[in-house]
Amino acid sequence: MNTQYRRFAFPLILASTFALAACSSNESEAPAAAEQAAAPADAPAAAASQNKPLTQEEVSIAIEQVGQATYNAADDTLTVAFKVTNNGKVALPANGGQNVSAGVLQLVPDPANPEGKRGQDIGRAVLNGDLQVGQSQELKASVPAALLVGNKLQVELLQEAVAWFGFNFQQPVLVLGPFARCADGKGLCDDKGAPITAATP
Repeated sequence: MNTQYRRFAFPLILASTFALAACSSNESEAPAAAEQAAAPADAPAAAASQNKPLTQEEVSIAIEQVGQATYNAADDTLTVAFKVTNNGKVALPANGGQNVSAGVLQLVPDPANPEGKRGQDIGRAVLNGDLQVGQSQELKASVPAALLVGNKLQVELLQEAVAWFGFNFQQPVLVLGPFARCADGKGLCDDKGAPITAATP
């Protein structure tokens, strides 16, 4: 399995807060905001909770895998931990409208692009509070293996309803895979047939 960091531009279970976005990715549009409960019509503070759109000049991040990805046979999931560092000019807001989170995407095979193309927008890993300039946070996510068979996994920060940090702001993303079922048709292996490290209790 190749783990790579590229510049351009899971149902998902997270160790931190999770918001599911079971919709297809559309590269030509800003990311859709996560579904939220409607605020009462007479809530005057609603507008104050809306974060301002970030700009490419304000944003600079680093993202890296922490340890090895592991496979849990009990629920057929792949778990990956990763660290995000804010090297930009402003804090990345975790809460409110237009918040920042880590999007989890499929990269599906594409004959015209050896790196693959953006597939399903599977879910979000939510920050553990605002990510201040110069600080880092570690997040962890578990992804159903069925969504990864034949595909790669991409983790990319985004500001909801504004921009994907990789696609729009040319910030680094984390890519793992491709993955496949093992020779017995079970478990999860890399594309060379080597089993993914088993999760420990």
